[in-house]
Amino acid sequence: MTSEKVLGADDFLPILIFVVLRSSLGNPFARLAFTWSLCDPEQLQSEGGYYLTVFESALMWIVNQPS
Repeated sequence: MTSEKVLGADDFLPILIFVVLRSSLGNPFARLAFTWSLCDPEQLQSEGGYYLTVFESALMWIVNQPS
């Protein structure tokens, strides 16, 4: 029997932080603001809003780390 590790919501933020730090994404806050502006407010109550919120949380975590 194989034991599979299931990743949950608590695992997603640190993974996303790692990916953002390793990426060459230019102007991440501008991209975030642009994406927020494109979203239908009713759809922000579902997955789309969740992922944008986690992306924003990752960016804020990165910015607020001591040098």
